[in-house]
Amino acid sequence: MFKNKPTSQPTRDPDALKPLTRDEVEKIVCDLADHARNFNESELSEDRELADDYYQGKTRLKITKGRSQVVVSKVRDTIKSVLPSVARAFMSTDTIAEFVSDAEEDEKLCKDATIYCSSVFWKNNGYEVIVEGTTDALKAKIGVAFVDVEEIQVPIHANYALQNGATIEDAAPLVDGKITEAADKEFVSTKLSTRTKWTLQAIPPEEFLIDPQATSIDTSRFCAWSRNMKIYDIIEKGFSYKDLIDADSFEESDEKSSRQDFEEIKDIRTPNDPTSREVLFTQAFVRLDADGDGVAELRYICAVGTKYKVLHDEPVNFRKFAVFKSEIQPHVMHPISLAEDTIQDQDAQTALLRSIIDNAALVNSPRTEVNEQVVNLDDVKNGEIGAIIRVKQVGQITELATPFVAGQTLPVLQHLESVSEQRSGVTRMSQGLDTDVLQSTSRVAAAAAVSASDARLEMMIRNIGETGIKSIFLCILRCAIDHVKVKQTVPAMEGFVTVNPSWWHDQVSVRCNVGMGSGKIEEKKAALGAILPIQQQIIEKYGAANPICGWSNVRETLRTITRLSGIHNFQDYFPYVSPEDLKKMDDQANQASQQKQQADKAMMQAQMDQMKAMSDMVKVEAQKAQMKFQSDMAAMEQKNQAAIQKLQAQLMDMATKNQLKMTEIYLKDDRERDKADMDFAIKTKEVLLSPQEVAETEAKVSANRPEDKLQ
Repeated sequence: MFKNKPTSQPTRDPDALKPLTRDEVEKIVCDLADHARNFNESELSEDRELADDYYQGKTRLKITKGRSQVVVSKVRDTIKSVLPSVARAFMSTDTIAEFVSDAEEDEKLCKDATIYCSSVFWKNNGYEVIVEGTTDALKAKIGVAFVDVEEIQVPIHANYALQNGATIEDAAPLVDGKITEAADKEFVSTKLSTRTKWTLQAIPPEEFLIDPQATSIDTSRFCAWSRNMKIYDIIEKGFSYKDLIDADSFEESDEKSSRQDFEEIKDIRTPNDPTSREVLFTQAFVRLDADGDGVAELRYICAVGTKYKVLHDEPVNFRKFAVFKSEIQPHVMHPISLAEDTIQDQDAQTALLRSIIDNAALVNSPRTEVNEQVVNLDDVKNGEIGAIIRVKQVGQITELATPFVAGQTLPVLQHLESVSEQRSGVTRMSQGLDTDVLQSTSRVAAAAAVSASDARLEMMIRNIGETGIKSIFLCILRCAIDHVKVKQTVPAMEGFVTVNPSWWHDQVSVRCNVGMGSGKIEEKKAALGAILPIQQQIIEKYGAANPICGWSNVRETLRTITRLSGIHNFQDYFPYVSPEDLKKMDDQANQASQQKQQADKAMMQAQMDQMKAMSDMVKVEAQKAQMKFQSDMAAMEQKNQAAIQKLQAQLMDMATKNQLKMTEIYLKDDRERDKADMDFAIKTKEVLLSPQEVAETEAKVSANRPEDKLQ
C-alpha cells in the first residue's frame, strides 16, 4: 500500500509548478517530435524500406552477368494472399462493427451510434482505409489511420449577368452560360457554405511519429502525424497565411520514393502563388501539464515547420489514430511483420530457382571448347540453328557436358516452400484448394486440413479487427460526440434515422463482426435459416406486433441472409414497413381474426343448438319406446300369468311325484342291500353253526324284518 495516497485534487505548489508558456510548449513538442523522428529513422525506417523492396520484387542477392536474374516474389504473393481474406471477412456485411453496452438504457444509443458510424465509415473511404492499413500492418509492422471531423468553408461559385444600368442586387443568373442581349457585363459571385468534413485516411508509416517507449497508442506520451503539406491545404483547415510564411519543410526520407518505385520528384512551385509551397505540418497528441496543476492532460497541438511553431493547442479526451496490427507481440508497439517472416524465404527460393534455371540452360546450351588456331571463332559464336562452322581440322570443337541436377533440386525447393508456409501461415489451402489435393480424403479430414491451414490466417484477420477496426469506430464515435453538435439524418434499414451525437457517451464497447471465410458464411446462413421458421411460428401464433418477435426481426434475418449471399439491394425484395403501418396491419389482422372467431362461434352455437334439438327429439322417442316396451311387457305378463301358474302347479306336482318315486327307489335299494347283507351273514353263520342254530337264527331274522312286521 502507498503511504502517501494522492488526492483527486492535487495541491498546487506555486514555486514548483507553473503554467507553461507557448515557447516552453513548442520546446517540449520539438524535443518529443525530434526524438520520435530519430527513433523512426534509425530503428524502423531501414526495416520498412527493406520489406518494401522485397514487396516490389527485389532481393539482396548479387546478380552475376550472364546468369539467371529471376526473383521469387514471395513477400508480395504472401501479402496479396491475405488481403482477399481480409476483404471477404469484413465486407460480407454492411455493419462490420457495432457498439454494445452492459447497461440496458444504452440500447438505443448503441443502435443509433452503430448506424451513424457505419454510414460515416462507408461514405468516407472506409474500404480503402482497411486495405491500406492492413497492407501496412503486413508489410511495415503496423498500419495507422487518422480519423477527424471538422467544419470547413466550401466556396460556391455562380456566374451572373449585369444588365445596362442595373445594380449588383438586380443581377440575374446566366442562361445556359451565355450573356443575354440586354446584359453587357458578367461577374462571378462566390459564397461560403459550411459543411461537415470527415477524414478517414491511412497514414504512410514514415509520417507517423510515436514515443519510442510507447507500447500502445492509448498510453503513449507523444504521437503525431507529421508531413509536408501545401500552404493552401493548411489554410483550408482554418489557419492564417501569415503564420505559415516563415515555416520550412522537412527533407523526406527515401521510403516514399522507394515505395513509389521512381526517383523523387522535386516540389514544383509556382512563383506567382506562394501558397503552393510545402511546409512541415504536424498534428500531435501530447500528454503534458500545460496549466501547472500537477495533472498531465492530453493536448491536441498543431505545429508547422521544423521548429514546430504552435498554431493550435487545446485539451482533448482521446487520440485520433487507429493502429492496425496483424501480429500482437506482448509489450511491443511495432511487432514483427509478415514481410519480415518471408524475406529470408524469398532469398532462399530465389537462389535455388536461379540455380535450377542456370543448370537447365547449361544442359540445353552447353559451353564449347575450341582451338582458335584451326576454328573460325565468328562461326562458333553464331548460335543460329544449322549454321556452318568453318574448321581447318576436324575434331577441334568439344562441348563441355553439364549434368542435369535440377530434378534433384526441385524437392529442396518444395521443402523451402512448405517451411515458408508453416512460418507465414499462408498456404495453398488457404488461397483456394486444389481439386486434386484432397480427392481421396474424407470430408472430415479435408475440413480439418483446411481449418488447420486457415488457423493463423484467421488469427491475423481477428487481430486486424480487434485493433484497427475497433479503433476506427471508437474514433468516429468520439469525434461525433465532441464535434457534431446538430442532429444528423442517416440512411438505415428502416429508411432514414435522425440521431443527435452530442447526447451520446463513449462508455461503450465495440464488437467486430468478422466472417471468417466462405465456410463460416454458410454456417451463418444455415443458422439463420433455422431461426426463420421459429420467428414465423411466433408471428402466426401471437401476431406481427407481438413483443417476442415481430416483422422487423424477420426482416433483419432476411436482410442478413441476402447480405451473406452477396445481394445488397435488399429494399427491392423486402421494402421497409414503418411501425405505424405494422400496427395497422396487425389491427386489421386482429379485427379480421375476431370477426372470424365470432362467425365461427355463432356457427358453432347454431350447430350445438341443432344437435341439442336433435338430442331432445331422440330422448322423447326413446322415452316413448321405453313406455311402449313397458306397456307391452305388462300386457304380456297379464296374458301369460294363468299359463305360468298352471305350469308352476304342474311343475310342483311333478316334483312331488318324482320325490316319492325317488324315496321308494331309495327304500327298495336299502331293503335289497339289507337282505343281501343278511343273507351273507347267514351263509357265514351256516358254516359255523349247527343246523339247529341255523334254524333259530333264521327265525330271529325273519322276526326282525320290516316287511314281515308290516304283513
